[in-house]
Amino acid sequence: MRPKYYQAKFTERIRIPVQEREVLEMHRNARIDFYPIEIEEKIRADLSLSSLNRYPDVEKLYEGLAQFHQMDRQKLLITSGIDGGIKTVFEMCTKPDSKILVLAPTYGMYYAYSAAYETQMLTVTSDPQTLEISIEALLAAMNDEIDILFLPNPHEPIENVFELKALDRIMQKAQQHEILVFIDEAYYMFGAPTAIEMVDRYDNLIVARTFSKGLGLPAIRLGYLIANPALITYLESKRFAHEVNSLTIDIALWAMNNSEIFETYIDELCSSRDWLIERLHEMGLRTHGNKSNTILIDLQSSERADSVSALLYERDILVRGHLPDPVRQYILVTVGSREKTEQFFEQFTNIVERV
Repeated sequence: MRPKYYQAKFTERIRIPVQEREVLEMHRNARIDFYPIEIEEKIRADLSLSSLNRYPDVEKLYEGLAQFHQMDRQKLLITSGIDGGIKTVFEMCTKPDSKILVLAPTYGMYYAYSAAYETQMLTVTSDPQTLEISIEALLAAMNDEIDILFLPNPHEPIENVFELKALDRIMQKAQQHEILVFIDEAYYMFGAPTAIEMVDRYDNLIVARTFSKGLGLPAIRLGYLIANPALITYLESKRFAHEVNSLTIDIALWAMNNSEIFETYIDELCSSRDWLIERLHEMGLRTHGNKSNTILIDLQSSERADSVSALLYERDILVRGHLPDPVRQYILVTVGSREKTEQFFEQFTNIVERV
């Protein structure tokens, strides 16, 4: 018999292992290029290690974010990556058997937290042919029984992008049924629209951002939520005493003050992405996705996709294979600089020619 303190439902969790050898990591949807040594030196020079004996000044980061977005500080809540924001919303806005609506397939933490908080997950799935999410199907699934809609935009691993007119239709329907809408904008910096300005019009909207993707800083585990001040006040009622540590604060402030460095890399990445798509089309391969840092490559069968991903791994290139339906026959490739992208393409073409 378990002790009385085992109250919550148990759900098994796993971690994606960190590679022990030097490989080209094109499987995590994160920056695949190391930072140049001169940028490392600049970050080190701006880090303050003199106050490690003090608790972090989190307000300094709130003020920096507010200035970066030209918005009221009261619209912000700092979290441990976007997944920390997702957890906050599950904790504060659901109860057992709450019904949540997601696009399928989707980011694994939506499944993990749905199981942990014992909610009912309903899905709107991607079309198996076009791989798009029908806005009409999504609207039809929204009703009085739905408590929260989690809407990554762009949606990964199957990229689907809702433009602002579509988001307006979704928000209007959500207001009619008192549905909280959580728009996950992890990948917006690669070409997708942003719903940030919509938080002033819809009091049931949360927009989530992260430093992990466009800014390429997943190691600092920093995300934040943007919503109307009343909703932020409610969500922060169970926050930690200090949302982040001092080193994360210093690196984040440095990144926002030097945003041109990251914007230049994003421009290079998008150029590499477009170059790779063109090369793949010249090979007669179908691709999907042009608004994030990833590309889906159709290899016509799951067996071929598994073989290609395994052979790339043997050459120290990691891509994401064994994807769920309806993209089981695809591999997902995270794009980076032209140098890294060309390195992948050379090995990929050699493998595909004989598989």
